[in-house]
Amino acid sequence: MRDLESVCWSEARIELRQWRVVEEGEGCGAKDHQLPLGSYPQTLGTFEIANIIYFSYSIREAEEAEDMGSVKAVALITGDSKVRGSLHFVQDASGPTQVKGRITGLSPGLHGFHIHALGDTSNGCNSTGPHFNPLKKDHGAPSDKERHAGDLGNVAAGPDGVAEVSLKDWQIPLSGPHSILGRAVVVHADPDDLGKGGHELSKTTGNAGARVGCGIIGLKSSV
Repeated sequence: MRDLESVCWSEARIELRQWRVVEEGEGCGAKDHQLPLGSYPQTLGTFEIANIIYFSYSIREAEEAEDMGSVKAVALITGDSKVRGSLHFVQDASGPTQVKGRITGLSPGLHGFHIHALGDTSNGCNSTGPHFNPLKKDHGAPSDKERHAGDLGNVAAGPDGVAEVSLKDWQIPLSGPHSILGRAVVVHADPDDLGKGGHELSKTTGNAGARVGCGIIGLKSSV
């Protein structure tokens, strides 16, 4: 693999853990900033670079997949401890997004489960930003009208520390302006109080505690 690459916005490519190109301006005539893999420019923040480049790829690919009837994505969950898992996302045409998978290594009980705004794990799960909340609402339960788009409630881990995930949600599309592609799914140490616990963090995080596992949501291979 070459150390340096540059491409037009319309053909931008990204590999997880390796940002491969940064451009400033529009189109192929823009000024290119060629950087070694793994480095970042000084003119833009890391979060902006990650989202701009990723979305220029993922949104176009998602639109192509949507034309064929469905969009599929995957997130591989890792954490500082033994937390591991894989989650699969499917959205058919204009329907809700289905999320299915398994997370292991959790303590028994309920764990807050959310989509966070940033697909940045450079500082582990702590750099994934706040809950995905494009409509600027208060935190709530998945069934509430007043909720973050990324509020997915809780997952329940059994005595063996395994949580089986199976849910559908209309507010986490895989295409369109509020797509969750390139963002992160996060599992927390404690239960989400669904905005009703009366804690000072209830209306922002559900007082769900530390982030024990996370993964970037990426478009799934068709093969």
